[in-house]
Amino acid sequence: RLRETDPGDLPKLRLSVARNVMLEPMVPYLRSLFVFNPNVGLMADMPWLVKVHVLSAFSIIAILPFTRLVHFLVIPINYLWRSYQLVIWNWDRKKIRQVNRK
Repeated sequence: RLRETDPGDLPKLRLSVARNVMLEPMVPYLRSLFVFNPNVGLMADMPWLVKVHVLSAFSIIAILPFTRLVHFLVIPINYLWRSYQLVIWNWDRKKIRQVNRK
């Protein structure tokens, strides 16, 4: 007989599944990454979707230095104290904006 579940129990159930399937096996692998001693054997037991996720994350991190997205890593502190930018026009603005009337 199926037991009826309370809609309030659904987030708890999802968290329980996520913890058992993803979190508990991933923690030792992530710890091995953070101490710069990666243990690839810990990833062997992961589902293929997790492996694809980790591979895509590593790919993004590897490509990041060669893209313009690397600029989000730099904190623009010097912009707070720099002087205003001086714009110098190399053409006569009045001539360009004149309407030709005949």
